[in-house]
Amino acid sequence: MPPDPLTPIREHLAAGRPRAALDLAESLLTGRLAGSVDLLHLISQAALADRQPKKAVDACRRLASLEPAEPRHLNHLAFALLRSGDLPAAERACRDALRLRPDYPEAWYNLGLAAHRQDDSALACLAWREATRLRPDYHKAWTRLAAAQIALGHFASACEAARSSVDRDPDQHRSWLLLAEALAGLKAFPDALDAVDRSLALADELPALYLRAGLLRELGRLPEAIHAGHALVDREPESGDYWNELGRSYDAANRLTEAQTAYERAFALFDRDREAAGDRWHGTRFNRAINLLKQGRFEEGWPEFQHRWEGRPLNLRRSFTMPLWDGGSLEGRHLIVATEQGIGDSIQCFRYLSRIRSECRPARLTLAVTRPQAPLLGIQPGIDALVIEGEAIPAADAYCLMMDLPRIFQTRLDTIPADVPYLTIPSDARAKWASRLATATTGKSLRIGLAWQGDPKLAHDHHRSFPLAALAPVFAARPDAAWIALQIGDALDDIARGGWPVTRLELPGENRDLLDTAALMTQLDLVIAPDTMLAHLAGALGIPVWVPLSVRGEWRWLTERPDSPWYPTLRLFRQSQPGDWPGVMSHLTAEIQGRLTAEIRNPKL
Repeated sequence: MPPDPLTPIREHLAAGRPRAALDLAESLLTGRLAGSVDLLHLISQAALADRQPKKAVDACRRLASLEPAEPRHLNHLAFALLRSGDLPAAERACRDALRLRPDYPEAWYNLGLAAHRQDDSALACLAWREATRLRPDYHKAWTRLAAAQIALGHFASACEAARSSVDRDPDQHRSWLLLAEALAGLKAFPDALDAVDRSLALADELPALYLRAGLLRELGRLPEAIHAGHALVDREPESGDYWNELGRSYDAANRLTEAQTAYERAFALFDRDREAAGDRWHGTRFNRAINLLKQGRFEEGWPEFQHRWEGRPLNLRRSFTMPLWDGGSLEGRHLIVATEQGIGDSIQCFRYLSRIRSECRPARLTLAVTRPQAPLLGIQPGIDALVIEGEAIPAADAYCLMMDLPRIFQTRLDTIPADVPYLTIPSDARAKWASRLATATTGKSLRIGLAWQGDPKLAHDHHRSFPLAALAPVFAARPDAAWIALQIGDALDDIARGGWPVTRLELPGENRDLLDTAALMTQLDLVIAPDTMLAHLAGALGIPVWVPLSVRGEWRWLTERPDSPWYPTLRLFRQSQPGDWPGVMSHLTAEIQGRLTAEIRNPKL
């Protein structure tokens, strides 16, 4: 039997000599093997290995023309097209292969790659999920699916895919890292830390160390998080991301000067190439702004605070076409003031609208709000018109964002406008809740409003919220108090689940809006709530409010002090270490137990 002329080509490929394999294979194209399917397939392999994808595409096209009913050739063509960068053609080739063979998992996988690289995440996920359905042991398809779901924020689905990847090959560090990222997205931080440690045991790589540093911070293990941050910058001192991560851990521990130094180092590195840094340049400046504000260095912090919007995919400023107002007279002009971020932020800065009226004298003042804010903020004196999100923005001479007002009015710690109350509640709304309270609080000498849980969808809510059970010693300390639920959402189920002495005043099926909540607060002696919009609302109404606060706190509460320059009636009860809600409640219990009823009671009631 004569020797197989293709054997030397295969030997060159096996020995890692793709160029020699390609040259030999191409020399045979003009002979009797010109129409050989095996030769063309070897040419495509050698061309891809030699980084000549266009030659591979040509070979695959010839294969597909020779055997048009063979889906394998179309899938190979798709792969070559992916390597050449012709993504639409790659997608078409995958679809052609799947029309011939719908149960072809490798073609589904390549379709997912083509879709992903064209930013069609939905199609990519569909394709990879189908690939795994057809071939459950398809490890790299599970991995791709998990990564795509993480990018979409679909963390539960990502967790399932990553677990499937781990189950099929537990020795792949990338699969463990993806599982850790998915679990972190679900806020399952202990499990995420276990997964990232499994990844690091397989490969000591920086992405896993980076994630681990963040997980330690989220778990409140701040000395370890800081140590991990230093390990990152020691290994990669030119990484702005790692310096920024170190700054965040220092910030969480309220080591603000060290955090500032880390942020400035990160910013300097990102500043070398702003285009390459992208949103990270703005993000680091925003982190630095928060750090400066938390230090009380408002003059330096407010200008940097503008980076809260810059560089983000959803930039509120893009909603407006008129010029941005940055201070100065508004006589004869129409100004739109837009609320932003959370309801608490809007309530905090609403105080400045009276200064716009009195000092800048606009002819017309329009307030642009979200729908939940409208019932309360839209009825305040001095507002000429209201625009609710989704409605057309009217013509105006200028606009400004609510959170820019402290900077525009050059606010310092000693110039914060802190006259309260600065929100007005109609008498009929007050009367409605006064009547309900009278019925619900018979025989009680105090009326205390309670909340314990913020919005669990927010990234840091697990730091500021505390379990209702943590208030048990507070309940025991004041049996003369009626405890009124200001809480909303699923957390209300905690009352019945624990049998706690907290009363809900809403009627069945009734939703309490922001105006209702404000009106109810005016009838209370005291509010106890976490660092949520309820604390801001009570403060803006001049109602005494006690706020249990995590170690990391928040910029507007500064550090260490038990009071707030923003709200004269607000008191802060700070954790001494992460997670120490029992210590906070012990302090709060001693305080409420030591007060005479007359000292707590609202004198306006």
